[in-house]
Amino acid sequence: MLLEKPSPIFIGCWTRISFSLGEKPIGPSTLQFRVPDDLKAGKVFFIKENGQGDPIPLLIVGGLVEDHKLEMLDDAGNLLALTSFLITTSWYDDDKGPPGYHFNTPVLDGGVVAPPPSTHQDLDAHKYTGVWKLLVLIVDTSLARWALGSRAADRAPILDQITRGSNGTARSARQYYEEHSAFRSATATDLAHGLTIEVHNSQPLGLVALPNAWTD
Repeated sequence: MLLEKPSPIFIGCWTRISFSLGEKPIGPSTLQFRVPDDLKAGKVFFIKENGQGDPIPLLIVGGLVEDHKLEMLDDAGNLLALTSFLITTSWYDDDKGPPGYHFNTPVLDGGVVAPPPSTHQDLDAHKYTGVWKLLVLIVDTSLARWALGSRAADRAPILDQITRGSNGTARSARQYYEEHSAFRSATATDLAHGLTIEVHNSQPLGLVALPNAWTD
């Protein structure tokens, strides 16, 4: 009987559990999987591809970055196999991002768990609060160089578009985030809510003159 050790799993993601029952007279549908290190390490859920076949175990990990144990048990709770998995913050694939997940009842650290399959599966958004810090870098290319004398004056409208607005007429990106997230600062009687953005040092950086054309 074999429970394969998964490759390192990116924080807040999932992977399919691979196992072999060998000659044991046990059906896959009677297996249980347990993560002893509680929900900050992860939890195992079962799916059926297109609603058919044996249930497939998926390990959904939380946010505790270290090694954790994964146990495979029979329906009586007897330990059949044991392995470990590593939650990591490193991701090395330049072409594909990590397999994230969205659920609608807060349970896992960094994610949430869906209701039973018999109910409607709503997808919830990851909720962010506080301040996002932005780094704004001005560049030009060989097709059009930024005139030296206009750089200082042109920084102001860039900040207007991102955070400041302009005389109540130009809408900024910050206004967009604050309105759509119902942003409010914390008070003595109420917690902060929603999301706003700020530009690092309240100014764009640059200019950086790129040697090639924009289309290169």
